[in-house]
Amino acid sequence: MTRILTKLSPSPLSVFGLMLLLLAGGMPGAAQGPASGALKVGDQQYELKYVTAVRVPQTFDETKQATRLSLSDLPVSEEALRDRLGISKLKNKGGFHGVTFEIGDERSYVSMNLWSSDHDVIVSMSGTMDELVLSSQTDSQISGAVNGLSNTVNGMLFQVSAKFAAPVKAQPATPKADVKKGTAAAELESVKTYLAMRKAVRSADMETIRRLARYPQDFEGADGEKFVKLMQTEEPLNLEVLEASEAGDTATLTVSGVLEGKPISRKFEMKKAEGKWSTKNDNWQSN
Repeated sequence: MTRILTKLSPSPLSVFGLMLLLLAGGMPGAAQGPASGALKVGDQQYELKYVTAVRVPQTFDETKQATRLSLSDLPVSEEALRDRLGISKLKNKGGFHGVTFEIGDERSYVSMNLWSSDHDVIVSMSGTMDELVLSSQTDSQISGAVNGLSNTVNGMLFQVSAKFAAPVKAQPATPKADVKKGTAAAELESVKTYLAMRKAVRSADMETIRRLARYPQDFEGADGEKFVKLMQTEEPLNLEVLEASEAGDTATLTVSGVLEGKPISRKFEMKKAEGKWSTKNDNWQSN
């Protein structure tokens, strides 16, 4: 299994990782099936009784699909599992313990997160994950077992063993949206948020950056300021949103600019959660 240190939020460098980070909870729902097994963290053991599975875009390559799977001692809803902060919210409410897996269709990408309300940590691993054995993996069904997955991080031993079977809830269809250009595009809230973020990056307005960012923890302290300085070096001039569309909680923007004297254009995807649009946290080049 390949492991390197990485950050909690997605970035271009976060393909394989092992991380232990402080993190400051979802509701019961559908796409669940039976599970049996146990999660052991240190001297404490928790029964894994619930499994939920959904189809999602891969975290680090959204052009590809993956199955996201949770095994836990409390029910996890489809909505919470789709939301990358949903399990964290469950953990923070208390009484929640479990693991989540994200499994690429060709098994070339597998990642795992361990969650425990009794511990102020999240452990994340990714790699070949040979301990995860699937007897069935289709777009609509997944079953298999976790055979003695274990590791020790900062002196804390965790172990996972379980059997599971569950229907897989399909990814919701993306609603169609009208493409707007010029003045009409400029009136969209997603475009206003995007341009405000770019302005904040250029001026190193850390308060605004944290308010608009999808993962504000990336911009805390001295490391956050260094991150913004890196973003500034790759930030094009004369940015213009050529066209944009909003469909449900997703917006797609086509943006042009000038970088090192040459014209450049990119497509950007933004997400809305709890009524708020947010941008990704990597630089303009790799956003």
